[in-house]
Amino acid sequence: MTSLRVWKHPSGYLALLFLGVAALSVIALVWMGVRLVHQDRALEAQRLEEQREATADRIIVALEKVLSEEERKLADNPIVNFSPAAEDFLLINIGPGELRVWPENALLYYPVITHGREASSRQYADAERAEFLDHDYGLAINALRSLSKAEDPATRAGAQLRLARNLRKAGRLEAALDVYTELAKASYHGISISGVPADLVARGGRCILLEELKSWERLQREAQSLWDDLKGRHWRLDRASYLYYSKQVARWLGDEVKSNPGQKALADAVEWLWQNRQAIGNVEQESSSRRSFHLQGTSIVATVMDLMPAVVKISANFWM
Repeated sequence: MTSLRVWKHPSGYLALLFLGVAALSVIALVWMGVRLVHQDRALEAQRLEEQREATADRIIVALEKVLSEEERKLADNPIVNFSPAAEDFLLINIGPGELRVWPENALLYYPVITHGREASSRQYADAERAEFLDHDYGLAINALRSLSKAEDPATRAGAQLRLARNLRKAGRLEAALDVYTELAKASYHGISISGVPADLVARGGRCILLEELKSWERLQREAQSLWDDLKGRHWRLDRASYLYYSKQVARWLGDEVKSNPGQKALADAVEWLWQNRQAIGNVEQESSSRRSFHLQGTSIVATVMDLMPAVVKISANFWM
């Protein structure tokens, strides 16, 4: 009966009609507003994409100019004319079975390295028999004492490492720490232990012992010093050694370990070039070859400057 009363009174009908039209108008306005917002967003995204493309075009043009100028400078004698002004440029010479880098010690790690001199393990046969077969660490320590004072640095370094290891197994941690300290401080340039620089092995061993001794303050100092030398490229290491000691330091220092992604990118780029050196050597002689790739969040451009042997200029960090 209520609906009949509405129809009998024209004012009620008009009010209902007005509300319906108003509701439809509001819905239409909202729909148009939403469409306009979507259109504005699409136009803004298109403008941003156009700006990115224009910026990329400008970067490519600038990069082409830089690389062309570098190629011109290095055309006659790439080694003599190369003068690195920043850490994101380096030159590598890839020859048969060898790799040379300018500037020297520019990489965190290398795809191929020349190991230092290492003493023959036969000298330590008696001590290692006592250590590994008989588990008689006291006998092994006595056998190694005289060898740890040998005149030959390689023999002395190998004996000191084994002596520290046996002292540690015998529970004489402070004595083992003293031997590692002596090994780390001695001048053992060019001496390796299992392919790793002797002083690096000693410093890593010191950190492990300080952890076992729960000497946290000394461990922090030792680990930070070790990390400073690792990232400062104090040693010429292969990738496996660098990553192993970096992970060890990260375990001791935690968030304080921050490697440079640009330096890692350069090292990985040289690794890639070394693995693909055969393909580089097959580039046509008439023109230089360029290769770009993305490593460690960094853009790398490698330009082959000369082919006999292959000389490659690597540039990084043109854009992130």
